[in-house]
Amino acid sequence: MKSSYYPILAVKTLGLFLVWLLLSASVNLFHIGLGLLVAGGVAWFNTERPASRFPIIRLRIVWYF
Repeated sequence: MKSSYYPILAVKTLGLFLVWLLLSASVNLFHIGLGLLVAGGVAWFNTERPASRFPIIRLRIVWYF
């Protein structure tokens, strides 16, 4: 993997998590954990990875719909 993959993933996750916190109606441990999980998943799904074994773009289109 590229050396810049993980820092980009971390920045995207942090940004999405901050948006989650700003838009969240309640702040408790469950919602914070759920926000981290969702932000990490979305950031991982939308961060370009080097060569992979299956076409991510097709999977992204299916996941979007």
